[in-house]
Amino acid sequence: MVEVAANFGVLCDKRMPPKLKGRMYTTVVRPALTYGAKCWTRYEQFDRDLTTAEMKMCRMSHGMTKLDHIRSERIRGSLQIKESVAEKISREQNDWFEKVDSQHPSSATKKIMALDIPPVKKRGRPKNGWCRQLEDRRLKHGLTQQEKNSRMTLRSTRPN
Repeated sequence: MVEVAANFGVLCDKRMPPKLKGRMYTTVVRPALTYGAKCWTRYEQFDRDLTTAEMKMCRMSHGMTKLDHIRSERIRGSLQIKESVAEKISREQNDWFEKVDSQHPSSATKKIMALDIPPVKKRGRPKNGWCRQLEDRRLKHGLTQQEKNSRMTLRSTRPN
């Protein structure tokens, strides 16, 4: 509990520059918020809750409240946070999907994804699972095999 209070003190300290607060947020707080997010089934309410928590911490570190009526983009910009939590999770899930999809067909992950488990017919609307969301994302973003290969070659030629 002492460590959390020390980090929280840095985020709320008025003498600390906003750039340092933003770095502290992106290296300490955000990974704790998004741990394991690559394989979460995302729902709109969950994205809203994460964005609310993110903006609450950012406003608190600036010493602002919602009553100040300052836009979230401006607060993120002053802390030099490039993307919101929801955008980061979406990007991580796309990268994870590409990684799983590009594996060799004999890998364990590919075999599990290819399993044909007979569905259990339940009442009501079917659940929106992770695999179904991946298919929707692939259709929405147009992630074809050629685009995926070109992105992989672009990523491998990019300097670190």
